Amino acid sequence: MAHTHDHSHHHHHDEDDHAHGGPEVIETPMDAASESLSDALRSSFRILKGIMLVLVLLYLFSNVRKVDVHEQALQLRMGTLLPTVYESQVVWAFPFPIDEIVPLPTKQSNELLVSSHSFRRAPDEVGKPLSFISRGMDGLNPAFDGALMTADGGLVHVQWKVTYKFDDLRKYVSHVVGLKVEAAETLIRGMIETVGIHVAAEHSAEEMIRTRVEDVQNAMKARVNERLEELQSGVVVTRVEMFEPTPPIPVRDSFDNTQKAENTKQTKIRDAEQQRTKLLSEAAGAAYPR
Repeated sequence: MAHTHDHSHHHHHDEDDHAHGGPEVIETPMDAASESLSDALRSSFRILKGIMLVLVLLYLFSNVRKVDVHEQALQLRMGTLLPTVYESQVVWAFPFPIDEIVPLPTKQSNELLVSSHSFRRAPDEVGKPLSFISRGMDGLNPAFDGALMTADGGLVHVQWKVTYKFDDLRKYVSHVVGLKVEAAETLIRGMIETVGIHVAAEHSAEEMIRTRVEDVQNAMKARVNERLEELQSGVVVTRVEMFEPTPPIPVRDSFDNTQKAENTKQTKIRDAEQQRTKLLSEAAGAAYPR
């Protein structure tokens, strides 16, 4: 009986060991896999949070601008102009579209060439001096060739070289449509085209081309600045220069010959007056004026 009891006892003990040992063999690899997956997810989340942090920092500092020595900058917040004018420095602002930094080259002269009143050059004429350009008597094509009509009914081709600067950045940003230099160029170009018509109508072709060039340039500058001031544009023209003023190419030789004849006439008149003064002085002495 004792033997049977012991055998039964050992049998149940073995079954208990088997019952407890079986799940341990199966659960151990699952726990390792779960832990590895959990570690991988934690690492992924850490990397993702790091990437998100970097992206947030990049976004926060995306509107950092360096204002160069020849520039000034203004700041717009939700489209409203802030009072500060930034000089040469690094400017931080809230990211777009909250803030916008508007830098403009206010401390340098800007040049603009306006060719609206000049003839169109053929490809082989580009860059050549006027003396090397010749045309037949085909006339002008108003669709391509620009010109100004003068007070004496003549036509003059001219290019305008305009030098301007931004005098008041706040006025410019407040009153001019557009926050780039191109907006000022468009504004000035339109004014040169209009004012040029009025100024040319007050001068002869000869005055436009030779005898009153400086007066024409000063008149253009003064009238354009008057209009810019009326618009409170914050832009001022510092110089207007006529570049290659010329009569229409087909009649240029005739125009030049007429001018040469006029110059010859004036020279002969001066020579004759000098000769007259000399002869009278020799004949009557100091009393000849009386």
